Amino acid sequence: MSLADTLAAFEAWLHRHAPATAADLLPPATDDDLDQIRNALGVDLPADLLTVLRWHNGSGFGDLPVPLAPGYGMYPSRIMVAATLDNRQIGNEGPYRPWKETWLVIGSDNCGGYLTVETDPSCAGSVFTFDWEDGRPHGRRWPSLADAVATVLAGVRAGRYSDDPDDVIEIEDGFLVP
Repeated sequence: MSLADTLAAFEAWLHRHAPATAADLLPPATDDDLDQIRNALGVDLPADLLTVLRWHNGSGFGDLPVPLAPGYGMYPSRIMVAATLDNRQIGNEGPYRPWKETWLVIGSDNCGGYLTVETDPSCAGSVFTFDWEDGRPHGRRWPSLADAVATVLAGVRAGRYSDDPDDVIEIEDGFLVP
């Protein structure tokens, strides 16, 4: 299934099962939104990220953001830029200097962890989680954003928020709750 088809199926699932979460999706990113990311960060955007942003430019963070990967909600493009610039500054000032200029923050777990996509052409589009507590990429990794979103879709279809069998979905007032 293509990423566009996976996103459409996920959105259809949200409309049926978690309508408040579906309503929290923002409109698609404009060409200006995409240019602002490229210009502010000096990176080319991987194809999967362009597909996601042209689907919806993040979520409005009603109660909980729409997940792009298990446990990680989707930022709007303006927050992607701000979070990436913040992490670049922290990484360049920290004792370990772990943050790479080619990393782009695309979401968060709202607990200090970031969902990050690699923009370096040699491995562009790979997705990983990052937490400053560890000071390095850690935890979950996906070869692409398409794989991360497919993991979320498979999870919600099976009644789980993620691919963890113990991570059961709850819907409260129309919102998907991890």
